[in-house]
Amino acid sequence: MTVSRRSLLLASTAAPAAGAMTGIPPARAAQAAGAASGRRTVPLRDGWRFALVNPGGITDPTGAFAEAADPAYDDSGWREVAVPHDWSIELTPTTEHGTTSGTGFFPGGLGWYRVAFTLPAALAGKRISVEFDGVYMDAYVHCNGTEAGRHPYGYTGFALDLTDLLHTDGSTENVLAVKVQNRLPSSRWYSGSGIHREARLVVTEPVHVERWGTYVTTPEFTEDRGLVRVRTSVVNASGVGTDVEVVSRIVDPRGRTVARTSSTVAVTDRATETQELAVPAPKVWDLATPHHRYTLDTELRVGGRATDTQRTGFGFRTFRFDPDEGFHLNGVHHKIKGVDLHHDLGALGAAVNVDAVRRQMTIMKSMGVNAFRTSHNPPSPEVVRVCEELGIVMLVEAFDCWRTGKTRYDYGRFFDEWAERDATEMVLAARNSPAVLMWSIGNEVPDSTSTAGLVMADRIIDAIRAADDTRPLVIGSDKYRRLPAKGSAADLMLAKLDGLGLNYNTAKSVDQLHAAYPHLFLFESESSSETSTRGAYQEPERLNTGENHTPGRRPPRPTTTTSPPGP
Repeated sequence: MTVSRRSLLLASTAAPAAGAMTGIPPARAAQAAGAASGRRTVPLRDGWRFALVNPGGITDPTGAFAEAADPAYDDSGWREVAVPHDWSIELTPTTEHGTTSGTGFFPGGLGWYRVAFTLPAALAGKRISVEFDGVYMDAYVHCNGTEAGRHPYGYTGFALDLTDLLHTDGSTENVLAVKVQNRLPSSRWYSGSGIHREARLVVTEPVHVERWGTYVTTPEFTEDRGLVRVRTSVVNASGVGTDVEVVSRIVDPRGRTVARTSSTVAVTDRATETQELAVPAPKVWDLATPHHRYTLDTELRVGGRATDTQRTGFGFRTFRFDPDEGFHLNGVHHKIKGVDLHHDLGALGAAVNVDAVRRQMTIMKSMGVNAFRTSHNPPSPEVVRVCEELGIVMLVEAFDCWRTGKTRYDYGRFFDEWAERDATEMVLAARNSPAVLMWSIGNEVPDSTSTAGLVMADRIIDAIRAADDTRPLVIGSDKYRRLPAKGSAADLMLAKLDGLGLNYNTAKSVDQLHAAYPHLFLFESESSSETSTRGAYQEPERLNTGENHTPGRRPPRPTTTTSPPGP
């Protein structure tokens, strides 16, 4: 059996002449051929083939796809698609296959993706990995017939090292095959199915910056001077220890270099180097000045030769959530006017599109929104970037459930094995953004008020704080509409957190919680949903009823009827 020829050209000095490889635009090939060394990234957007094996489950009833991971498998009859891709939105809604109203009645099931490419001989000796920003859900990635890894959670990214599985001879084709299993019901909202976020190949030298390996904080700053602390994680996969020079340069919003430093660290396997730089007269990222974003340029050098470069955006800002005085950004009090949004883009489905995200958030901003809660999962990198650009602060949320699920096939199946890894990935992907102000460990989590849940919470909290200790930890909860008993699991849970998001609480309960837990800042994390009344509004003299409809809504006026006139 033969594979239909689809080639992907990676940047290399040994690349063929521009346009010489099938499916490669000449301009792209020429650009690729000009790159010499260091980090190279190639988006995996085009050239994929896709087959929906079974929309009703995760089995292959015909057996025709049993060898779909084999490089020699004939996928010529599969449909060509571009990634990001959501196959569910393309299907006809149905009440079969475990669909629900919350998920829009769209099927999921079992799907396969394949992409083929060749790598030039100049990449021999490099480290090559594949990165996915999100695959929904339970994805298995195969490279040239070997399973390279699995990733169940559909809302966190992951990377797999393919170095030892790839051909780099310039002629032998490589095949990536991704099996996706979205067994329904797996969510309480529209999830979509497939490689719904960006994917890419990343090529580095053996000495390189680790994935998410730059951590930038601004621990103190004034109008005259800003301190920037940079922590760089360096990987040495050469097998020989070496000294690595870490060069850090900060570029201001106008593109000017405003600070620079370098230091040397001995790296055998992995090492972390911490540096501090001073930026004169720092510009502050704020709701009204979101364009005040800086860039950290990191360069690694071995023996005077550059082996890797990395760019990281960040911003100067201070914030605090005071239990008595509310939210302050850069010393100025603001009323949080927030929305919760799920990850889909309406009729476009779950496949991320930065222009659609920007349109969506621009509309939110135009109606007065200044804050965004990612309900109830980590967002795509595009969402974080757009919120930075528009000046919208973010609460980034990890999970909708822990071990105890809310639907039959949701994340609860994977929590015990994957919770720490997914919480860590969530933080690493967004911790340098000035827009991100809070980490949420979950939403309306059934386990959160149980004794076992206390241990689960510790696992998540420890993972988050190990990756970032600069932001408060919160939970969104519907469990605190009355005060918990002292010493109960619900009571002990609040001692672990900095803030508490309240879902559909009464005003009276909020006052009681504030008095009982003065260390917590309280905020309204949800006040309406798809089941809420539309077009009925709160009267000022009415208190929040705590019910799942528009709080304090005015009851309908009675209809007056008159008897028909008598004969």
